[in-house]
Amino acid sequence: MHVGLHTAALPEALSGARRRIILHLGLYNDFFALPGLAAALDNALEAPAFRNFQIITLPEQPAKGWLDFFLRHVRPGLEPGGIEHELSASRDAIVRLAARHPGQISIYETRLIPLTPMILADDRIFFSNFSHSSVSLFSGFWNSLSIDVGQLFTWAEEGTPPAQASPKALAAFRLVHEAAYAMRDGKRMLL
Repeated sequence: MHVGLHTAALPEALSGARRRIILHLGLYNDFFALPGLAAALDNALEAPAFRNFQIITLPEQPAKGWLDFFLRHVRPGLEPGGIEHELSASRDAIVRLAARHPGQISIYETRLIPLTPMILADDRIFFSNFSHSSVSLFSGFWNSLSIDVGQLFTWAEEGTPPAQASPKALAAFRLVHEAAYAMRDGKRMLL
């Protein structure tokens, strides 16, 4: 467990990723502004062997039932105009990253309320929790684990893990299944 995302060795994990990076954080403007992250993402995306970068984001329009509720609790104190600003700033941050790496990033606009913020870098999963707090998600507790993420995505495609899966694999599957489901059910964005 890490206190704050900055203590989780995330830039190193992202920079060294070669098979996959999946971001499921809802909003991204604050995330991309964290020290070292933009350079780490650029480093991964510029590697010749890098394969798969996916971002799961919130819908651009705040009139989607759960979205207003979600943003008011994840970003307490936001005025109605602040919600549109947060969504726009997040979308702009994603567009800027995608513009630096044309054709390399798949973006999915989720129609589902994000339940667990997570970052997948190859076979490492970083995850936390959303909360009703004025303290930023990135300053909260973060957990990380190493596991065969590719296998977990295979199980997600099959719909269920095998009966003989270990307790650790089942717990990790819940995380990966959340991301897989958000992408499968989401709207693919073309930038």
